Amino acid sequence: MMRDLDEICYEKVHYFVRGRHQVLVFVTARNATTKLAMTFRDEAAKKGELDDFLPASMGSVQYTNAAKTVQSCRNSLLSELFRFGFGIHHAGLPRRERLVVEKLFANGHISVLFCTSTLAWGINLPAHAVVIRGTEIFDAQKGAFTDIGVLDVQQIFGRAGRPQYESSGHGIIITWKKSIPKYLDMLFRQTPIESQFVSRIYDNLNAEIALGSVSSIAEAVEWLKYTYFYIRAKLNPLSYGISRKDLADDPNLDEYLAKLVTGAATKLDLSQMIRFDSLNGYMSSTDLGRIASNFYVKYETVDVFMNGLQGQKLEEFMTDDMILSLIASATEFNQIKVREEETEELEQLATTSCPLRLKMGALSTVPGKINCLMQVGCLCIWIVLLCRSLRLPHFRKSLFNLI
Repeated sequence: MMRDLDEICYEKVHYFVRGRHQVLVFVTARNATTKLAMTFRDEAAKKGELDDFLPASMGSVQYTNAAKTVQSCRNSLLSELFRFGFGIHHAGLPRRERLVVEKLFANGHISVLFCTSTLAWGINLPAHAVVIRGTEIFDAQKGAFTDIGVLDVQQIFGRAGRPQYESSGHGIIITWKKSIPKYLDMLFRQTPIESQFVSRIYDNLNAEIALGSVSSIAEAVEWLKYTYFYIRAKLNPLSYGISRKDLADDPNLDEYLAKLVTGAATKLDLSQMIRFDSLNGYMSSTDLGRIASNFYVKYETVDVFMNGLQGQKLEEFMTDDMILSLIASATEFNQIKVREEETEELEQLATTSCPLRLKMGALSTVPGKINCLMQVGCLCIWIVLLCRSLRLPHFRKSLFNLI
């Protein structure tokens, strides 16, 4: 079935490059960029269409200089794919190499760029067409596969036919039949984007209390009325668990908002981030709450630290391995993944460079990987493979904020 997607994708992309247009192909995983590029190369070779993908600039002095630049990159795949007019771009590449690829595409030296959605936000490139090959991504929070969001699709389509480069553009989604209605609604019915505010209400409320902007339930209710969440809750109450009858009885949603804020304040109080007097509705920040707000530490992390998870929480006396294990369980690291290609290097680091022993099988989990990296980082040991695949700035910033 995936092969069917690849074949359709190849046909669509080949149609545009044959007309001397550049194309962005968006995939849902980092390793899929390389796999699809290799598939395109093999398919083009089999059909005798390799020359169709070569850029118009090939043979020029600028192209020769570009080829030398690519050869200097640490990732040899970039040079190999560049020969065929292909490029790859994802967050696993070092920043320097990502910038090189962007420049090569912008200058017309790459015909087809295989990339992930990280390229969709804030980067203008001369793509006449964008193709989304497959829409299923794994949602770690849900523990299941789900379709990429409508906002991401709109951003990706926005890369096609940028005014400074093209007078027109094309956007193509290649997906399964069951997902088609969702994207048709987006394109033709202009489905409104709903607010995700409630999922982060603890952090937002804590920030307002820490700033002194909110000090009571009444003030918190008024604060919520200035949010996009409030607007959408009134226009589409069912999406936020509000019945039509409740809306009719409480048109300004005062009771609903008060109940929402009271629940959030109670949980923040249990995690010692605020002090909440439930009798009169007054709230005040604690040192812990102010620290969490200042350093962007999530409520879920503070809750784990203060109330515990699987027998782990902050204690007056803790050993080094207990401290590292607790920090590694922070939700700030949820976006970091354990990748199969890192296993060998992680095991070697754990054996030779980690002063504190890790439990059996720990390296197959995100907390185990983080624990290992923290120990290695303390010893300033160079990591070969992980430096390419790990989002080091994100990791370092999260670790600094937590410590």
